[in-house]
Amino acid sequence: MKKNYWNEIYKTEHHKSIWPWDDVIKLIKKFTNLKNKNKNILEIGCGLGANIPFFLYEKFDYYGIDFSSKAVKTIKKKFPRIKKKIILSDLVKF
Repeated sequence: MKKNYWNEIYKTEHHKSIWPWDDVIKLIKKFTNLKNKNKNILEIGCGLGANIPFFLYEKFDYYGIDFSSKAVKTIKKKFPRIKKKIILSDLVKF
């Protein structure tokens, strides 16, 4: 069975992004009307949720998919109000 590389990285706690990536913020502000009340976002490969605080602050209806069980568990614990919107899945297998 193939190892889940990211799961191993997250378990060792060597990857700890805690605030949104600048590029994500710039692109969202450039291509999204943040005043719109109906904003949905699906983040594929959401990792440990570094971008989630930004999306929640901007009132996005947030959904995330990641194939690391460690990452999904961490997000669900850190952001309980969206835990039903976080999915563990390997999109490569579809």
